[in-house]
Amino acid sequence: MSDDSATKSLTAFTDATNPKGITTTVNIVKLRVKDLPPPNVTINGVRNETISLVEFKTKGELIINSFDDDPNIKYQLVKYQFMIRKKNGELVGPIDGSQAIFNNQESVRTAISKAESGDRVYITDIIATDRGGNHIQVGLVSAILE
Repeated sequence: MSDDSATKSLTAFTDATNPKGITTTVNIVKLRVKDLPPPNVTINGVRNETISLVEFKTKGELIINSFDDDPNIKYQLVKYQFMIRKKNGELVGPIDGSQAIFNNQESVRTAISKAESGDRVYITDIIATDRGGNHIQVGLVSAILE
């Protein structure tokens, strides 16, 4: 493993206690642990591709999964910025979002109602937390509505 900011050192000790109650360290192991890569983020399973306008308007959802779809690694969405660039260049947003299902948040739902085929949706500044409560900057995702 290379030395970088995502690598941390850990020392593990193995102790043994004999019948007389005396404890001795019998092994010391130095480990190097790397942080997990950032999670994958998609809109209805789509990342930087096209998505059905009807599907997006009725059940659009921001999905955050571990980089390898490990079911034991869970992320909780904290916030994001939602924008639509209309095909004529007009920008709808940015809107602060915090609900993974877009229709659960009125301001995002209102913006989505203005979306048309050919528009591009951008979800940026996505922040999530892992099971340990650590905040993770996830990045951005976009999709063209068709």
